Amino acid sequence: MDWANLIADVDRIIGVHYSPGREGRKINKVVLHHNAGRLTIDQCYNTWQTREASAHYQVEHGGRIGQLVNDSDTAWHAGDWETNLTSIGIEHANERTAPDWTISDATLDAGAHLVAAICRYYGLGRPQWQKNVFGHRDFSSTSCPGALYDRQIGEYMRRAQAYYDGQNPGTVSTATAKPASGGKPALPANYPLPWPLPQGHYYGPVDGPEDSHGGYYAAERPQVRAIQQALIACGYVPGITDTSSSWADGVWEQPTTDAVVRFQRDMRPTGTDRWGEFWADDCQTLRGRFA
Repeated sequence: MDWANLIADVDRIIGVHYSPGREGRKINKVVLHHNAGRLTIDQCYNTWQTREASAHYQVEHGGRIGQLVNDSDTAWHAGDWETNLTSIGIEHANERTAPDWTISDATLDAGAHLVAAICRYYGLGRPQWQKNVFGHRDFSSTSCPGALYDRQIGEYMRRAQAYYDGQNPGTVSTATAKPASGGKPALPANYPLPWPLPQGHYYGPVDGPEDSHGGYYAAERPQVRAIQQALIACGYVPGITDTSSSWADGVWEQPTTDAVVRFQRDMRPTGTDRWGEFWADDCQTLRGRFA
């Protein structure tokens, strides 16, 4: 892949099921998709000959990138015409099928590098989740792009930003949670161990029931903030890698719930039925990611 000039490894322009040009609109975003399968560039090409859908790029399981619709044309990928006109659509081959829908590290790395190259080439600025990089489900009722919308998007965006900044993604740290020993980050201060809450209580939404502790009282906020910082450090907060970010504000609202769900799906997929709530066993499990 020629990143500077956006020349893919393979050109396989489909010739159908796209719209020439962009009706005078400018590209201002990237939309991520997953195949819901492990497709090759050729398989995408063949599928889109008969299916009324398309995307600009396909990233294969091994990281090879193919172009199937020219950037200057409108691919039929987002399920929303305005979004189609103003976006580049990138498909990613899956490594695992339902319910995981994860992608390989090679796919993730190549896709992130492509996002960085697109953002630089079209002057979109540094890649930012929900600002100039979105998931298909942001525009349509769909589960696409699978794990690229939750547990893998943090690492994906970290690498995209590193590539955009001209860095090697492997050398980018996760901000203030610096490695202590064994390559693991240091546990944030005030992390709630030993578990401080009464039996039957948990950390959760600030507007939840009485047994949900979410920062309504000032005394709870240092612990909530530490949980938020731990979630950032482990990559469960899309687009944010700095544990000193104002995202970790000590108040538990929907974005924190979403991050906890990503953590639970990743590390406790069959170990909880209290999705989005942070109980003592969740606290111990996440603790294992730190020195």
